Amino acid sequence: MVETAGETAPPRLARADGAAAIGWQLGRGVAVGAPAAERRRATALARCAQRPPCRVLVPAGETDDPPAAVLLTTTGGLTGGDRVAIAVDAGAGTIASVTSQAAEKLYRARAGERPAAIAVRLSVGPGAWLEWLPQETIVFDGAALDRYTELRLDPGEGSGALAVEILMFGRRASGERLRRGAVFDGWRVSRGERPVWADGLALDGDIASVLDDPMAFDGAAALATIVLVVDRPERWRDCAREWCAGAGTAVAAGATLVNGVIVCRMVGRDAAAVRSGAAAWCMTARHVVAGLPARMPRAWML
Repeated sequence: MVETAGETAPPRLARADGAAAIGWQLGRGVAVGAPAAERRRATALARCAQRPPCRVLVPAGETDDPPAAVLLTTTGGLTGGDRVAIAVDAGAGTIASVTSQAAEKLYRARAGERPAAIAVRLSVGPGAWLEWLPQETIVFDGAALDRYTELRLDPGEGSGALAVEILMFGRRASGERLRRGAVFDGWRVSRGERPVWADGLALDGDIASVLDDPMAFDGAAALATIVLVVDRPERWRDCAREWCAGAGTAVAAGATLVNGVIVCRMVGRDAAAVRSGAAAWCMTARHVVAGLPARMPRAWML
């Protein structure tokens, strides 16, 4: 610690550097072209690695649900200077899901600290289906976040993915709004080596003025982004827009098709309504498109 006249340098605090890697493969004797129900039952965990504070749980699920991994951070949240890297690999023909045990919390960062960095890499093999369904990320006032989600699918037919991220701006139930801070939330979707969609949300400094601006977020307390990548997505474009009605009147929702990727966005002044609306959209999509039960992972209900 360096001291000067009348000043004491702030102490150096421990920061997290966590990681989790999850991989699935088909059991022996099951072909990539086998019926989906058979491949779902044959999908087995092939890799599970973790570094604190990241933990991976593999609970027994419902018999008609795909194998699932549940992520958590033992620190209860992240703050400035923390780093987390998550890698998920759905091998050829597998059907699998990843969720989180609870909402991720981004605590206030100290002045001058680097943002909490979250890197998510999702890989989907030939004929595989992967779901990335974490619960919401709550950004506390004064927090700094730099998150980047990369989804890469096999370029051939048959692979697909459903992914969602929900940002909640402050703890509205506790009377806290996100007024200042730094938030970057980036996406990149590729088919093989070919990028097909990229997106980035950047909020910095006086975030409250952007959230309150009628031409921007119009007072929104939460934002949900849902990405659906499937073969011949034009078949599902109109359906995706119809599914937005399930979000209810408290949520502004819309869906579009961009370069083969269906993107849905939801915003609303009621964060819980945005969460419920995103869940309803995902439940419908996984049921109609992938033939899976119209429900979210059990962790969402706890």
